[in-house]
Amino acid sequence: MKRLSVPILLLSGLLASCGGNGGGSVSIIGVEPKGELTVDVGGLPDGAGADITVQSKFGSVGLTGSDLLKNLPLGTYTVSANTVMAGGAPYLAVVTPDQVTFNEKTLRATVKVQYDLPLVGALTLNVAGIPAGQSTTLHLSGPNGYAKILPGLATQTLADLNPGQYTLRADDIRFQDFTYPAAIQPATITVERGRTSVGNVSFARDPRYGNLGVTQRGLPTGVGGQITAQAPGGTPRTLTGSGILTDLPVATYTLTPADVTTGGMTYRAPGSTIDIPSAGTAFADFTYAAITGRLKVQVNSPVPVPTGMVTVTGAAQASVNVTATTTLNDLTPGEYAVQAQTFQAGGWTYVPTVTPGVVSVIAGNTAGTTVTYAPLVTNPALKRDFTPPTVTLDGLDADVLHGTATDPEGSVTVQVYIGTEHLGDVTPLNGQWSLAWTAMPGTSDVTVIATDSSGNSSRVTGTFTR
Repeated sequence: MKRLSVPILLLSGLLASCGGNGGGSVSIIGVEPKGELTVDVGGLPDGAGADITVQSKFGSVGLTGSDLLKNLPLGTYTVSANTVMAGGAPYLAVVTPDQVTFNEKTLRATVKVQYDLPLVGALTLNVAGIPAGQSTTLHLSGPNGYAKILPGLATQTLADLNPGQYTLRADDIRFQDFTYPAAIQPATITVERGRTSVGNVSFARDPRYGNLGVTQRGLPTGVGGQITAQAPGGTPRTLTGSGILTDLPVATYTLTPADVTTGGMTYRAPGSTIDIPSAGTAFADFTYAAITGRLKVQVNSPVPVPTGMVTVTGAAQASVNVTATTTLNDLTPGEYAVQAQTFQAGGWTYVPTVTPGVVSVIAGNTAGTTVTYAPLVTNPALKRDFTPPTVTLDGLDADVLHGTATDPEGSVTVQVYIGTEHLGDVTPLNGQWSLAWTAMPGTSDVTVIATDSSGNSSRVTGTFTR
């Protein structure tokens, strides 16, 4: 719906003309305003969709990216955003401001939704191969003078670490006249924002056996993939997540990582072979990468959407029907077409808008698209007209009120009120209207309402002093 505005030059001219002929002064108060909200989203990697809700007493709307919401009724709107997983890491959202209020003086507002990774990371330390009844001590140093002494527990995780390079050292173990040196991998550990790094410490002595330290990267925090270590003719050994396989007979091992499906995506790492050394530890790194992605289809509709109206197809994926907001998991990367059909319910026809209609699904990310249904009159022969006419109150000259009233779709009827008293109705001629009024001394409020043939209306109010 258009907002009616009176140009400053027109208003200035009106005041000048009224002052010159003794007709008094006119001040335009306003006409049926609507709000306009810009939601500006930033900070997410390419291919990742936001998870935003705009809530008011009139209802709520979900968004997966930046958007401009128009024709909002006056009132208060609250904007909230959920954490988004992208590339295996959580992106936290800051909404500024998280609430806006539209009134007759404030009709436009912008809300910034900024995503970013957490400021800190975490570090998991795995220790294996300590002889029964023995212990060791770990020494961890890092940025800004960070230093910590830790017991040699089998597994422990340190949270809230500043990003940067950390160095891990472990005391050797002396047992039964043998020294068990510590093998540490990696020697320098990088802690990243929003992610959990891994450090492995292993002790070994028996020359017939060795250990295998495994580091996994690229998976979401708290998720571990299964690695199978198989020597020719030997029994397979498995390990889930980063850690250490101990007491492996010395041999050449084939290492096979299984695919990991989590959070609606599948991750894969390449396999490898490795030699397990005598009384030592070999280390193997496995970097997982997502091979599938996700697509969130946000469906906004005032009534339930029937099956078959919204479909998603593409990238070797069978067509999927969507009837409400849905996240499609484990999708092959590529282009997906989102199509929505018009449907009828309760005597109304509902027409869709899809933004965007073609979505690129990227491995490791959740893409987003929004389908919004709005009602349309049932009779397809009727033309949609939601635009109100334009109306002005230009002044009072020689006891005649006059102004303009036009509508691009057809005829207009003008009603004039003095205060709450109905002065009369008039049909504009060539866009001009006028109506006789003998103003009494004092101040009077004049309201002019223009209504078109579709029932859309606009109004303007002036104050006259004589």
